[in-house]
Amino acid sequence: MQEVKIGDTVLLHLPDGSAATRMVANVISSTEVQLVNFEISGSAFHATTAPIYKRGTQPGQWEPTNEEPQEEFKIFGEALRMADHPTARMLYSLLNIKFSADVEEVFSMVGRIYADKDVRSPFYEVQHRDVPFNDVDYFYNLLTMGVQEGLRSALYFLLQFLSLAEMVKVQGATIVADIKPSRSGTLAIRAPTLNANYEGFMLLSRATLDRLNYLFKYYFQIGGKKGKRISHLYQLMDELKSNYAYDQRAQGLIKAINRHGTYLGAQFAGQDQPTERNRLAHQEYVGFASPNVMYSPDGIVRVALIYNGDLRADATEELTDRFNKLKLFIVDILNELFVNNT
Repeated sequence: MQEVKIGDTVLLHLPDGSAATRMVANVISSTEVQLVNFEISGSAFHATTAPIYKRGTQPGQWEPTNEEPQEEFKIFGEALRMADHPTARMLYSLLNIKFSADVEEVFSMVGRIYADKDVRSPFYEVQHRDVPFNDVDYFYNLLTMGVQEGLRSALYFLLQFLSLAEMVKVQGATIVADIKPSRSGTLAIRAPTLNANYEGFMLLSRATLDRLNYLFKYYFQIGGKKGKRISHLYQLMDELKSNYAYDQRAQGLIKAINRHGTYLGAQFAGQDQPTERNRLAHQEYVGFASPNVMYSPDGIVRVALIYNGDLRADATEELTDRFNKLKLFIVDILNELFVNNT
């Protein structure tokens, strides 16, 4: 019996007695496969819902073909086999960062709205504007390649930091157990890897918010106005209050920003003190918030952020809390723009 594999072309027998070329997308056994029709534009394959075809010559069954496949089928077949290769699956796991379900859902939801372009959606509105604020694909990419990937990068730096911090706790506990110190202190070990991931997390968190600000500026057609500089969400909120008082979506964004004021207040300039992000960006001397490896006589080792030399916070708890607040804000405000006021 001729063996078939993913990416091969086969003949699918149709009810009218003819046969059509299909491509094997999944091999269940030597006699059962799942097929995909690449001749249909936008045809998608989902293994959980795709029908299973048995080998044979009857309608609804398939059999191998000895014909040379068309060039486009060769290309698709090679792509399918590469994607199914065990090493490719390992690379996919290595190179991808999975969001939590709530974050995945909001970006998937916006993707569906983008594909539908319903007359009530922001995408339809952008698409039917005048130049230069009518590029709907650019608007969508500001969200996906900008906000979504910024949040993913922030999560990457957080996960790297948490992994290193856990390793430090385990290894540091061995030192404390051997030395048995009489008082608490610091291991006095420079931690540039911890600091690099801490700074990366902080800067990408703020960059994600700045990209979100640019997304909203594009939607509300704010740009190029003489004397106007709207560089972050608080300045955007002031603009929306002043000039978009009767815009339902604008008012929804204002409410969302106010709901998350505790978190956002620490992110933007214009508060009582310079923000942590600005200090990290070297707009002034960075004299605080460096990760330090601390220990106590009872054997507990932790990575702490030391603010101004006195106030200490557990780094893993602090940064995890900041990321959770960032993602909750993004989920909330995207729902305001794309769902609640549609």
